[in-house]
Amino acid sequence: MEQPSQPIYDPYTYRKEIATLGYWDGLVHLVNCILGGGILSGPYGFKRVGWVVGFLVSAIVMMLIVYSFRLLVKCINEICRRRRVPYMQFGKAMMECVIEGPSWMQRYKKSVSIYVSSFLVIFHFGVGIMYIELATESVKDIIIYWLGYIDYKLVMLFLAPFLIAITMIKKLKSLVPVSVVSNITVLISLAMIAYYMIADTTRPFSELLMFNELTYIPLYIGLVLLSNSSLGVLLAIEAEMKDPARYLGPFGCLNVGMSLLYVLFALFSMCGYWCYGDKTFFYVIDNIPEEEVVPNVSKIFHALAIFFTYPLQIYPVVSIIWTHRMAALFPPEAQPIFETSFRVMIVAITMFASLTIPHFDIIISLVSSVCLCVLGISLPGIMDMCLRYPNNYGPCHIAQVRDIFLICFGVTACLAGIVNAGVLIYYRYTGEVRV
Repeated sequence: MEQPSQPIYDPYTYRKEIATLGYWDGLVHLVNCILGGGILSGPYGFKRVGWVVGFLVSAIVMMLIVYSFRLLVKCINEICRRRRVPYMQFGKAMMECVIEGPSWMQRYKKSVSIYVSSFLVIFHFGVGIMYIELATESVKDIIIYWLGYIDYKLVMLFLAPFLIAITMIKKLKSLVPVSVVSNITVLISLAMIAYYMIADTTRPFSELLMFNELTYIPLYIGLVLLSNSSLGVLLAIEAEMKDPARYLGPFGCLNVGMSLLYVLFALFSMCGYWCYGDKTFFYVIDNIPEEEVVPNVSKIFHALAIFFTYPLQIYPVVSIIWTHRMAALFPPEAQPIFETSFRVMIVAITMFASLTIPHFDIIISLVSSVCLCVLGISLPGIMDMCLRYPNNYGPCHIAQVRDIFLICFGVTACLAGIVNAGVLIYYRYTGEVRV
């Protein structure tokens, strides 16, 4: 007698224990993690490639980000279905997908798992360091403008207890109010800068170049990619959604959030380029005179936004290192105190690194080029190819062609980001103003 076939395993039905986020919770977190300081470089990108190319390329890149992330989530859920487990972290899922692929790839299964987890931790740890540095610098500038001189280290020491306190929030659900405040403050900051730019615009629109340096397009792609990617947080949000279909659906959190980001990025970039034209600096806020009240008040809101985004960017670090690795080493009754100590240690390390590592903004740009472009675009293509191996690539191997395109695009964008970091290093050490 034939054995009845097993029912199809649906990983989503077994995620009830960790699923706590509703639609609006996920959308608030998503907007918070992708709406970063990179938008301030948008006007410079429009200046270099032309405003028509800027609109088109940023739209294409953001659609590609959404498509690649959807493919990544699909691959993770498919390998979870095959292994009959509710959820796998990115590194574990990558290893299991490689096992499903060609035999020559299987020898690298542990290496790719370590690569994925390590670079996710390095990237988000680096973002945490950069956020502390930016918040401290903004607060210092504000104090200097209104009161006079203050030491950078003293400002960081002042911020330390507040950073530790906000890092103690352990659940994404509990971080929703924090993300709401962060979104409001960053939108106020951008609105103030945009209002100043619009009010100061006297340049005829006809003077703006529709097409400019097309050779700069690869670097502009890297700029767009690095300004709105936060892969580890996006995966964490998807894993904790009560209804994942509302995260990835046509009007789900991902599509709505990225559409909102595109509108803000494109309009803000256009305003900045229209106002300052060929004199637009790499960070458009540098075009506003320091004695003006607007940039200094906007820095207050920008510092608050960075401060309230810090725990969300550190969340993947805690999840990968503590939740899925270190927690099991301690008895249950001792885990709360050790987790608290671990979180305090993360804040201490990020603060120490921001004090001791010079030019960290360039370093994180370089690291994120390797991390985000390869992890977020190339690896989903590799995972999909492995899961479809050996002969499930569709008519004319269209799925394989798509996956190869994603792999090549991710590697190209990675190289462009590395070149961009090299250009930043050149301008930093030569003392030239990047215009």
